[in-house]
Amino acid sequence: MRWLSLCMISALLGGGCSTSAEEELTLRHSELSVVTVDSLVGDKDGFGAGIPCGATYQNINDFNPGPDDPPGTDVVVVASSYLPPLSSNPYAYNPRALKLPAPFVHTFQLRQDCPITSVELEMCTADVDDGGFSWINDRLFLDGTELAGAFDDVNQYIAGVSGYTGIVRYTIPSSAWGLLADGRLSVQVDETDRTTTEAISSEIMAFDYSLLRIQQACPDNPCTSIRLGDYTLFLAGDYNGGHDIEGKVAAGGNIVLSDFSMGHSLPDNNISNTLVTGGNLSLNRGGLWGDGWYGGTYSTNTTVVYPRGTVRQGTPVDFAARFSELRGLSSKLAAMTANGTTERENWGGVMLRGTSPAVNVFNVQASAFTGSVLFSIEAPAGSLAIINIRGASATFTGFGQQMSGGIDQHGILFNFVDTTSITAQGYGFFGTILAPYANVNFTDGSWNGGLFALSLTGNAEGHLDPMPDRDICP
Repeated sequence: MRWLSLCMISALLGGGCSTSAEEELTLRHSELSVVTVDSLVGDKDGFGAGIPCGATYQNINDFNPGPDDPPGTDVVVVASSYLPPLSSNPYAYNPRALKLPAPFVHTFQLRQDCPITSVELEMCTADVDDGGFSWINDRLFLDGTELAGAFDDVNQYIAGVSGYTGIVRYTIPSSAWGLLADGRLSVQVDETDRTTTEAISSEIMAFDYSLLRIQQACPDNPCTSIRLGDYTLFLAGDYNGGHDIEGKVAAGGNIVLSDFSMGHSLPDNNISNTLVTGGNLSLNRGGLWGDGWYGGTYSTNTTVVYPRGTVRQGTPVDFAARFSELRGLSSKLAAMTANGTTERENWGGVMLRGTSPAVNVFNVQASAFTGSVLFSIEAPAGSLAIINIRGASATFTGFGQQMSGGIDQHGILFNFVDTTSITAQGYGFFGTILAPYANVNFTDGSWNGGLFALSLTGNAEGHLDPMPDRDICP
């Protein structure tokens, strides 16, 4: 257990701490997560010249700001300049020099329910010498307020070298965290004479980037988010076969299709990533109604038509990351306590009954579907039925699915917890299928919803009937 007092919470938020606050707030360590918010100004391109931080340079003309670089980055600026006739002395200093780097304006969005735990500013700079020369005072300003002594220990000077770069990191104290409340922070560096406070003439400095890193302590999200409505078919591996898939298709392996139609039910404004393969794409006798992508090779012929969209090489989908999420979701669903009843009748019926208006969880053995004649799901309208199916293999052949009580396919989720092989023939799934460990062989049938699996072989049809986004919260 981690004990976090209200006094400490107040301190983390930048407020005061009263010793009279005896009330304690108990948080389990596992219920706190560190959330990092980064705001970057600049593009980390080595001052536009490929000069990495920590390297030296010979000529300030090497620095090369590009047209897209934020103001003040990738350019050497003079900290001050002689600008007579500001005084009778033709070489008088110009206080608050006009040629200082432009402020780096960081923008960010913080979670309002999470206290800040640390704030760090990282800058790739050239020629910041505050700690190396007794007369130089490099000064840091946040929203126009100076943080005294920020660069006291920084010395990028290298004797005998004409120019030097390095990474400067500064931990912003909690007393300044109040400046972050509006989601915007202006950062500027000034350089003055330590004794006269006047700007130093002919001193230079440059900035490749400025990175503001904010960390917050946030309670873990106790909700389980279900986001399975984007694809009608999503696979980690291969898709072989073809027929009609009304929505979007993505497969991390190869796709080989004949006599097919892909994406024809998608609206005209939603045809991006209609057919995506991480490997090779082979099409024969069919139509692609949207944008296609292939990561390997592409094979087609004149029997394939493209009523809308284009086919290009590339992989716009991160299959590994998505499947990691899918397997995580499957595990969370599998861990939920069943609150619905499951019965396998002698006459062959697999009967599920739930009464919760929100979420009904069922446990079913995969073997229960072998030889069955009816699969019945009874649950209230608008509820979600999570059907956790366990067993190495599952077979669905020649029987029907019945829904009653008001529930329909938009509220049914088949979660194959550990199944590695699914065979379906002449069957219609009404609902979304989550089978992140299963190879599926599916012929002469269909599904209404989404199918998420390792691979698919067969001519089954996928109908565009996406599951709405849902969050299951305790």
